[in-house]
Amino acid sequence: RQSKMMQYVNWKMRVTMSDTRTLLGTLMAFDKHMNLVLGDAEEVRRIIPKGKTKADAREEKRTLGLLILRGESLVSMSVDGPPPVNKDLARGVGARAGGPGMGRAAGRG
Repeated sequence: RQSKMMQYVNWKMRVTMSDTRTLLGTLMAFDKHMNLVLGDAEEVRRIIPKGKTKADAREEKRTLGLLILRGESLVSMSVDGPPPVNKDLARGVGARAGGPGMGRAAGRG
């Protein structure tokens, strides 16, 4: 059975955590608990200077790399951009896109 989340694998996602952090990265994997693996992740913070309005806020990014996020701490997810276009895959050359796959026990004989 396919999950609706499978269509967003390799897409750029914006994830809001329960501690109000916002993370931006490529959705690489997820599971039934909504634990996520984000690749090339960045933490995005909006900093409002003291005595200023929200219009004067600046955005600060911090590169984090590969992240594993616990599903319990996620508040929301939104699409930030489509997956990157790989010219080799469009022509049918190279590796195929991944799928859910099927795990099987290894034989002993």
